[in-house]
Amino acid sequence: MRFKKVNHFSFINIQYVAEWIDYFTISVSSGAPVFESFQLATIHMQDCDLKKTCIRVCSHVQLGSSFSQALTLFMKEVKCSLTKEIFEKILLCIRLGTPIARHMELLSVSLRQKALSSLEELAGQAPIKMIFPLVLFIFPAIFILLGSGALRDLLLLFL
Repeated sequence: MRFKKVNHFSFINIQYVAEWIDYFTISVSSGAPVFESFQLATIHMQDCDLKKTCIRVCSHVQLGSSFSQALTLFMKEVKCSLTKEIFEKILLCIRLGTPIARHMELLSVSLRQKALSSLEELAGQAPIKMIFPLVLFIFPAIFILLGSGALRDLLLLFL
């Protein structure tokens, strides 16, 4: 029996990223500048890979680069599609001047729905994966327990 490999960004990591996006959104909605909100959300982040990338973006900005240049630079280096999607949304909102909070809120909701659907998919596969051990181990044990009493009664009857 083969088990499904969990990809790099499992549903737990997606939940952490969604929390980071929520923190970033709250900071931006309260009136903080985008880069300060990005830094603040990065400080409170729990996901290691995204946190490392965000810290590198923050340090690049502190060395004199603009926030959009730093995001563009590290977006090219990042291999994770989820991190790229977040950086693209932030860059697009900065370039077009659209409200970033609403876009990040929608992204957070979609990530939570993705995590929930992956959990539901795994829960749907559980009964199918339990059939083999049930038939191979549990049913024979039940038959042995039930049959041993009947076998004992038959042996006592004939002996």
